[in-house]
Amino acid sequence: MSLETSGGHTRDHPVVVNGHTNTVAAEEISFEELLALAFSPVPAGRHRVFTVTYRGGPADRPEGSLTPGSTVRVRDWMAFHVTHSSSSSA
Repeated sequence: MSLETSGGHTRDHPVVVNGHTNTVAAEEISFEELLALAFSPVPAGRHRVFTVTYRGGPADRPEGSLTPGSTVRVRDWMAFHVTHSSSSSA
């Protein structure tokens, strides 16, 4: 889903993911898309746990976290922090 300006052009949004500037050409970004921006390749494993938090978001959700399958509306210079860890199977 691309964000288009009145002239029909897609508008790019600069965002920061784990301290690195990226460009997003969409109105929303998903948990899964953020994993792909943060890690190349995305770490795999049965007990892998990912955490995505953000700040500088839209007025109705200026900061928060994302869970698998969720999205957030993109604003210029939003900052995302994406981490991963292994959970123990108890």
